[in-house]
Amino acid sequence: MSDQGPRPGQNVEAHRLHPLTVLLEIGRVLGRFAWFLVMLLVVSSLGGRQADPTTWIFFLAGSGVLVALARYLSLRYWVDGSHLVIRSGIVSRQLRTIPLDKIQNVELRQNAIQQLVDVVDFRIETAAGPEAEAHLAVLARDEAERLKAEILSGRGLPTDEPEAAPASRVLWQATPGDLVVLGATSNRVGAIVGALAGLLVFLGQELPRYFERLQKGLAGVAGVVSPLLAGAVLLGTMLLLGWLLSIVLAVVRNFGFLVTREPDGRLRRRYGLLSRFETVVNPARIQLLRVGASWLRRRLGFWEVAAHTAGSSFDGQRSGSALLCPLLRRREMAGFCDQLLPGLDLDVVDWRPVSPATIRRGFLRYLFIALVLVGAAALALGHWTWIVALVPGALLAWALALRRYRVLAWALHAGHLISRTGVLHRRLTIVPESKIQWVGLTQSPFQRRLGIASATVATAAGAAHIVDLAEETAVELQRSLSSAASAAGAWLPDAV
Repeated sequence: MSDQGPRPGQNVEAHRLHPLTVLLEIGRVLGRFAWFLVMLLVVSSLGGRQADPTTWIFFLAGSGVLVALARYLSLRYWVDGSHLVIRSGIVSRQLRTIPLDKIQNVELRQNAIQQLVDVVDFRIETAAGPEAEAHLAVLARDEAERLKAEILSGRGLPTDEPEAAPASRVLWQATPGDLVVLGATSNRVGAIVGALAGLLVFLGQELPRYFERLQKGLAGVAGVVSPLLAGAVLLGTMLLLGWLLSIVLAVVRNFGFLVTREPDGRLRRRYGLLSRFETVVNPARIQLLRVGASWLRRRLGFWEVAAHTAGSSFDGQRSGSALLCPLLRRREMAGFCDQLLPGLDLDVVDWRPVSPATIRRGFLRYLFIALVLVGAAALALGHWTWIVALVPGALLAWALALRRYRVLAWALHAGHLISRTGVLHRRLTIVPESKIQWVGLTQSPFQRRLGIASATVATAAGAAHIVDLAEETAVELQRSLSSAASAAGAWLPDAV
């Protein structure tokens, strides 16, 4: 590349980042190291010294200024024909050309500060790897919307919207009640309780004094001074605070969660109160769906639906995973999934069980765990534990193995492979046959003795697993899926 660098073609304008990029990058750098500055203050205070983080703040802010200035001064982007072109770098020049038809998803992010100044982080996802292929931080909101429309149109020049453009259709919208249930049934409570417990440990010498005050307070109310009662109240309070905080975090993060189908057929996902997220997903790019629910949510009749594409990460989740619906009612699940994968009706799936040999395999696995636990209890409590706990442990292992056998299942339905797993956390993995990249069979030594095998059906964004199939069934399924995928052209380079 020459010193001048590549330039846009005739009648094509090159754009640069928003001028606030520099200030926001300083805040981003300081935010990343906020924990370090806090620990510096805490450690210094515990050691009896007065901490002065001014030097560190000056150093970090200075590095943020240099990085942001270099990015702002060097980065240019434009849409030239059917490609998005991004030029960056001062010392080492970099030029990226991204075909518009290869873009998997477009995502816009706004934290609280960015909302105040009306700018966004603009991310472009392709099938190239686990990171965003292009990250333009930051753009003015209007410019981001213009660039998004230009990219999604698939053409080099933006087009004016028609006067009577068809409206978007709402596929799912979260209500305040949905968000409360989402937080109340999430798995964040344990993490929050752990953080609160760590805070109590950190208090150290102050904790006994607080505990003594709690005992005196309970004595005035219940008339009993009991360390056991005080501990129970303290633990219950921590659990309650963690549960309430989990609900608050769920409401703040998923506020206004909305999934719509745009007039061009693409899916748009928007949510967030302090930090706002907006993602555009092409349903044709969906490689597989995962429908899951914990035991508690299943009892309440709620599921979640995640779409996996060949793009890169969403919201820090696994590669290409977009949680399209965090809390979907069971009666709405079939219709919602049919909107994503036409022809899929989860209400009429003909499930096929795995091999009955999985009961024996599961029983031996759970029995081994039971023996280890009973042995540990016997060492701590005495040899009588073997007599009391061995038979109930074996019965529990058999019950779990039988339950696992009844849960494990698979089906071929309307051009889709569906696998079902999970005794406690149930999960359905749905793979369109046209998206299959390869099908593999594996056998452990124990599976070979039982005449069973496990199948892995891989796509460009993940895989479905079916464990403990009869060997003949596994071979036939491999042959059938391979033929169906090959007939659909799934293994051609542009079929991702």
